Amino acid sequence: MDAFLIISIFLIAITALAFRRLNRRSPPTETHSFPETRRFDGLFAEQRAEELKALARAEAELRAEEERGLLVARAAGGDETALNDAHNSGDKEVYGDALRALITQAGDCVERLRFLAEHVVDNAGLPASREFAERMIEIYQVSLDQRSLANMLHLTALAGDAALYHRAVGAVMAQWREGRVSKVSPTDILATIESGYWLISSEARLSGSGFLLKKAIAEVRRELAAAARHSPSISAN
Repeated sequence: MDAFLIISIFLIAITALAFRRLNRRSPPTETHSFPETRRFDGLFAEQRAEELKALARAEAELRAEEERGLLVARAAGGDETALNDAHNSGDKEVYGDALRALITQAGDCVERLRFLAEHVVDNAGLPASREFAERMIEIYQVSLDQRSLANMLHLTALAGDAALYHRAVGAVMAQWREGRVSKVSPTDILATIESGYWLISSEARLSGSGFLLKKAIAEVRRELAAAARHSPSISAN
């Protein structure tokens, strides 16, 4: 009897210990994966997206318009650097507006127009308008020296008009034949004319006007070469 009691107590103790150890173990956490919930933006989601894109475009255009207005306003105030910024923007229309504003701001002041022309010439890549080049031909041809000759031909070439460059070359030669080109040798005149020719766009050079210009320069080359042979002592100073 005592042995049975002892064995029973022993079994109960073992069972209690086993349950105690089992309860100490954390049950494994079960993870459940649920399908991703799809967002539903409503029946007009695509229309709303298009409206947002249109609004963004409108805002961008408004900012660009404001920037263009500021550039032209700077030019109207006499800021030549606005011309560089307008050119860098890649907007030909705003560049033309800025150039016209600068010309208008200069008015009839020859010195300011000359300064503007030199700014265009000295900043490689800036184009000139036909109207500006025509005006500067009239100003420059009154008194031509090495600098004004180069500026006139360079500026005219930047206008990209072969017929206009032809006219500028004719003005130079008319002044030279009358002895009114100060201290510039025939050789230097020819070099300046030919260097300006290559500044004209290839499209303009290959046009009908470009063909006539090329013939005119060939004639000028012969005339100036003959003059250089007869007056080798003339030099550009």
